Amino acid sequence: MLQSLIIKNFVIVEHLELNFEDGFTVFTGETGAGKSMIIDALALLLGKRATTLKIREGSEKAEITAFFKISSPKLKELLLGWCQQFGFDFDSNEIFIRRVIEKSGKSRAWINGHNSSVNQVKEIGEWLMEIHSQNAHQKLLIPEYQRKILDDFANIKSNVEQLKQLWDKWSSCKVNLSKAREKNQSLEQLKIQANWKMSLIENLNLHENEWVEVSSKEKKLSVMAEILSTVEEALNLFQQSDGSIISKIEKLQKRISNLTNNDKFFEQISKSIEQSLIELKDATDNLSRYLGQNDLDPHAYQQASERLSEIFHTSQKIGCKPEELEGVLDQCKSELLEIETKSNLEALISNEKKLQEKYFSMAKFISEQRINSAKSFQALVSDWLKKLAMESTELYVEISKKYEASPSGLDEVNFKIKHTGIEKVLKISKIASGGELSRISLAISVVMANASKTPSLIFDEVDAGIGGNTAHIVGKLLDLLGKDQQILCVTHLPQIAAKGHSHFSISKTETNNLPTSLVRQIEDVDRVEEIARMLGSKEQLNASVIHAKALLNK
Repeated sequence: MLQSLIIKNFVIVEHLELNFEDGFTVFTGETGAGKSMIIDALALLLGKRATTLKIREGSEKAEITAFFKISSPKLKELLLGWCQQFGFDFDSNEIFIRRVIEKSGKSRAWINGHNSSVNQVKEIGEWLMEIHSQNAHQKLLIPEYQRKILDDFANIKSNVEQLKQLWDKWSSCKVNLSKAREKNQSLEQLKIQANWKMSLIENLNLHENEWVEVSSKEKKLSVMAEILSTVEEALNLFQQSDGSIISKIEKLQKRISNLTNNDKFFEQISKSIEQSLIELKDATDNLSRYLGQNDLDPHAYQQASERLSEIFHTSQKIGCKPEELEGVLDQCKSELLEIETKSNLEALISNEKKLQEKYFSMAKFISEQRINSAKSFQALVSDWLKKLAMESTELYVEISKKYEASPSGLDEVNFKIKHTGIEKVLKISKIASGGELSRISLAISVVMANASKTPSLIFDEVDAGIGGNTAHIVGKLLDLLGKDQQILCVTHLPQIAAKGHSHFSISKTETNNLPTSLVRQIEDVDRVEEIARMLGSKEQLNASVIHAKALLNK
């Protein structure tokens, strides 16, 4: 049970220390006094999302601390194992939790003096306390919320969480499988392309650096062919029998030599031509020797040219440079190896099938548990509805199959109401009034509390939409619950407040020009006055006091 609560600088609470007792405790006060601040503080303490808006104006941080007394041997055993798992001290008698929200937005939490995560606080909080907020009866209209209630009652919450994990894995696998199928088509095209390139290159039977070697050889042979062609052309010009250059110059030299007999002017010219003939004949002899010493294999030159042409055309088909063909071949081999490695389609198909089977196996088990638990759940809730002056009303839990699988399973859960004399069973949202909905929500809360055996239950204005005799009945019910569990209830109804074993009055004042919530435990005369205030106006104070005393003595 909750033993004590310390709240500092939280909304309009400056500093508050409360000690609690077993049984049924009520909180009352005028609208805006901060009745729900205590509930909000406890919700934040036990893992609700933090916001800096909850820090009191002018303060640097808000701080909430709660001490819980552990009496149940079963709960002690659970908490001992849990604390040992996460390294928290636990003396088997007390758990204290502290949470701080700083103005910077940072939020910190401690369990028994040790740093903890918010998730750990939330987890341990589920064993210590249940909070039924003001809008709990409104959430009851949502089928998904109804499904969660049934799952909690059936004690399959962990199974549903496992199912969600399976769903996530299965969904992820299906996405990966779809991508793999698309990728497999692309890989197949890449495979065809790589094999085509490999076939072209391998058909060349290239040896290492062949393009460079053959290019060099072909270039040398081409140069030699050009040289020899020029030499042959020169020799033909110099030595052609009838009209060779040498023959013509020899004839010219003789004629000019004959001219010297008549004119000495041609004597030197004749000698120059004669010298030129000598040098020309020497050049011819040298060219002949060069031609004899250097030969060109026409077949080798043609073979080199054809080989270069073959390699070049292949590189053009593939779209690379001739000297890159060997690298392209290695790349194609690597790509094919990678394609074979990446093509894990069969493994994905197998995994998807296994996950599907696991999902449906778990979903089937969960469906069975829901169906089995629904009967006892609806019977228990219907019994409590009778105690809440709804004798002609029964709860009916309808479980139908969804069109598609979902993270929560294969079932659609709907809470329905059947009134005596009305054959048709209708959804709660279609038939229940505000007051009826509040009582249905309360009945469900009671059944869930009995099922979970949570030590402390908090109800924030559970009396919404009810009054009169029904309020008396709800008060009696909460009083009855308080015999087995600690009940904390924020109420605006005097009939319920009068049933409390312990009573806290909440009011609002000002401190340093800031609104401040004050909480005090009241008894005797103070309690009579508070319930009288709740009953009527100041003009009818005497009647209200008499009525208040009657309620307290009832």
